[in-house]
Parts: sequence; structure tokens; C-alpha cells
Amino acid sequence: LTGQPLLLLPVMLILLQIVVHPTVSLVFEADPGDPAAMRRPPRSPDVALLGRRQLVLPFARGLALTAAVVGLYLARLAQGATAAESRSLAVATLLVGQALLVLMERARPEPGWRVGARGNRVLPAILGLTVATIAAIFVVPAARDGFDLAPLSPGGWVLAVVAAALATGAWELVKLRRTE
Repeated sequence: LTGQPLLLLPVMLILLQIVVHPTVSLVFEADPGDPAAMRRPPRSPDVALLGRRQLVLPFARGLALTAAVVGLYLARLAQGATAAESRSLAVATLLVGQALLVLMERARPEPGWRVGARGNRVLPAILGLTVATIAAIFVVPAARDGFDLAPLSPGGWVLAVVAAALATGAWELVKLRRTE
């Protein structure tokens, strides 16, 4: 749409399927159930299974992360970076942002930093494997070349983490305000 080189190559879409979906499903499956769930009355059959908030907030979070990823990619290209260099920053931001979204979404309605791994014994291992996979993609030359990426400088990593945190963290401030 922008006339620029592709941001996500087909091999990266497969990577996202291999990294993001298992991370999400394994983490959420290992979360303990709400101990008060059986003490609450059932929801009314007239109430929608998913309300507007349950539909709009995840969409807005994803849209914010997408805007950050595409914005960084296009900005790096405009600065004269190669497609591989620009793609590296964008993909790192996307993968870090996805990991942050998992932490934040499972912590609802509290902010993610208050919940951490509470009650989920597999979360540290799954996130550790996710971070190791992300690092391997950028550090192992054969993997990096296979994904048509370039090495990221320490400043590039900081920018990716900050952009991902800002894109996903704004929603945490909303949750913080609601729980105080």
C-alpha cells in the first residue's frame, strides 16, 4: 500500500504462527481459574457473551502496536536504512509487543506489573523460550539471513522495547486508574 518493500515476508508470517500462538495458548491455558467464579451468579442470557469492551480493547491494543511497528518501519526506510534494517526494527518491536500484550491481557483487570507470573508456573518458561527465540533470530547469522533481517544495534533494541512498551503500556495506565 505504501510502495515500500514488504514489512512481513512469508517466512516471518510462519515465524509469528510458531512463536505468538503457542505462547498465547500455553500461557492462558496454564492460568488458574478465578476462585470466585462459582460464587458469582450466572450472567443473564440477555447479555452478550462478549461485550463491547471485550471486543474493542484488544482491537485497540493491536491497532496501537501495529501503528508503532509500521511507523518505525516506514520511518527507518525514510531515513535511508535498508529494507532488512528497517524490517529488523519493526519485527523486534512486534515480537516484544506481542510478549507484552500476553502479560497485560492475562493480568486483567489489574496492571500487568502488579500480577507478574502470579499463579502461572509455565509463564516464566514460555516467556524465556519466546525471548530466546527472538534473540536467536537476530543473533544467529543463518536465522537472520533466512528471515532477511539485519543485526540490531543496542540502540535499536532499546527503541524496539520502548516503542512496544509505549504502544501497549498506555492501556495499562487505563487499568491502573480503574483499580485505584
